[in-house]
Amino acid sequence: MNSNSLSSAEALITLIEDRVKRGDPVSFEQAQLAGAYAFENQNEDIAPALNAAHIRSLAASQAFDLAFQTYQESNSILDEGQAPLVFSDMMRLLNKNADEITYLHHSMGLEPQTIAALDPMVANTSAQRLLNLGFPDAASKFVE
Repeated sequence: MNSNSLSSAEALITLIEDRVKRGDPVSFEQAQLAGAYAFENQNEDIAPALNAAHIRSLAASQAFDLAFQTYQESNSILDEGQAPLVFSDMMRLLNKNADEITYLHHSMGLEPQTIAALDPMVANTSAQRLLNLGFPDAASKFVE
């Protein structure tokens, strides 16, 4: 990877991370760019950070189906401690921005170990949203 390309990739990672932390949307075009960088650099040291940025940017652009699919495909590429943080960010964005059908599709079938790794505030918000939608049994899985 040349230094200009590396600088551009690092700048995109920073931009996406900042926008996600602030709760600002990320354009789908920026998410696609992050995905292109992640693919181009899949054998480089920066690959885990690019994959994390790609997944977060997909969720922040409300492309939740792609975000969850990419997370499943890229989970082994993410650094060990990074995967639960990325998933918590995805769920936080899902809680905040997804319509009811999309929310239920992605939150109802989660494995217990995946739920256990969520940030506690995200888990509580997930449980509250499920309660509000009338799914107390599903909500209880987020607070066990």
